[in-house]
Amino acid sequence: MTGIDDYTDAAEGQQKQTHITLSNPDHPGSTADYADEATMKEHFQAAKSLKNSPINRKKIVGDFLVAVEKEVVEGEEGAIEDFLQAFSE
Repeated sequence: MTGIDDYTDAAEGQQKQTHITLSNPDHPGSTADYADEATMKEHFQAAKSLKNSPINRKKIVGDFLVAVEKEVVEGEEGAIEDFLQAFSE
């Protein structure tokens, strides 16, 4: 599971939800809750930039989550790498 450890969440006791919202870190009241502020800005900007494009953001995220599930939960080594490699083909 090379690299996946960078994405572990220490907040195990918190209630987890299945939907993901990328908060605008420049919005008053928004806090950096999953990454540093610069990373959150980058994520938010990317989501915003792709919002009106033909790219299906939900499908990309969904397919990535399936690859992570296969590797982390089901133990299918290389599932994330296979997912990423499919983009370069």
